[in-house]
Amino acid sequence: MSEKVTVKVERSVLHLPAIALRGLVVFPNNLLHFEVGREKSIAAVEWAVSNNSDVFLVAQKEMKVEDPKAADLYTYGVVAEVKQVMRVSDDLVRILVEGKYRARLSEMEDDGSFLLATVRPAPVRMAKPEELPEADVLVRNVKKSFDDLLALNPHIGKDVVFAITTSTDAAFLSEYIPANLLFRFEDKQAILDEGTLMGRLHLLIEKMHRERRMLEIDKEIAQKVDEAMDKNQRDYYLHEQLHMISEELGEDDDTTAETEEYRRKITALHLDEDREKKLLKEVDRLSRMQSSNQEARSSAPIWTPASTCPGTPSPRTIWTLPSPAGAGPGPLRPEKGQGPHPRGAGRPQAGPRCEGPDHLPRRPSGCRQDQHCPLHRREPEPQVCPHQPRRRAG
Repeated sequence: MSEKVTVKVERSVLHLPAIALRGLVVFPNNLLHFEVGREKSIAAVEWAVSNNSDVFLVAQKEMKVEDPKAADLYTYGVVAEVKQVMRVSDDLVRILVEGKYRARLSEMEDDGSFLLATVRPAPVRMAKPEELPEADVLVRNVKKSFDDLLALNPHIGKDVVFAITTSTDAAFLSEYIPANLLFRFEDKQAILDEGTLMGRLHLLIEKMHRERRMLEIDKEIAQKVDEAMDKNQRDYYLHEQLHMISEELGEDDDTTAETEEYRRKITALHLDEDREKKLLKEVDRLSRMQSSNQEARSSAPIWTPASTCPGTPSPRTIWTLPSPAGAGPGPLRPEKGQGPHPRGAGRPQAGPRCEGPDHLPRRPSGCRQDQHCPLHRREPEPQVCPHQPRRRAG
């Protein structure tokens, strides 16, 4: 096995131990540390360290595949050097690798110990002389897109920011940026698969725009969540204040306690969101209705005869009317507690004027003037309210 695995360089063909990566893409000229837990991957690392060999790092298409074959792996990967190995436990190893160059997977063999890959170096084609002006424009756009990302994500490392902002090398930026930004591993693999520098720069700008848009959406969602939390906290604070004020005023309420009891019971039912929302809305409406009824009872106006004109007798005054014909005249003196009789002798005095119909309630009797209807007076003459005559001497 050792003779077969020995690194050979025959017509640019390499036979190297391979490590299948899940959700991870390594780029040339970049350091990366990660953990290895599968037996075949650990065996490949140990063999490479003991034989001073490089390893071929390639991402697998589906992360859930435990024993990947050639069809489960991407075509392009990176030949890397193992810099450091640290065993975390019996079944977990942490390694530090440095990517050296891009390579294409030709064959994959599995003898049961570890994966053995046959690869060919696949360098990226640089920009042609006539493409250099366009490449310079693309580099400026790449750096501008990075500035936009940096404004939305200020947690990017200072060393990464310095390396990107101070470099004008298109090849370096096309590998360093995707290696150090939080792109999806599918996006990183798409950039690694691209074999031309111009195509990589175009892809990099596209992926950075997409990442910026995702960060903007995340920020909008976070703001909405914060606003909702602030509103809930404000409502809770106001409800607590209202509860304390009601207690201090001695108005604590069976209404508040009843409402809270309803809320507690509804929450304890663990209904779906729509039903619970509707029930709580009905509880709020019930609470508002009860509060409105209490306010209406406390602030209801008391009717008084203040709307009547000055000088008129109270509606509660009971007069002793004349007897019917043949029964003799009735007394003109009012009983105890009554005002003067409106039909008593004496010259009436002019009272204050008031406009509008006569508001005094009328009692039906034989006289037309006691009908229960407003008095119709000609306009524009003002209406004169009835007044009290002077009492006669006894």
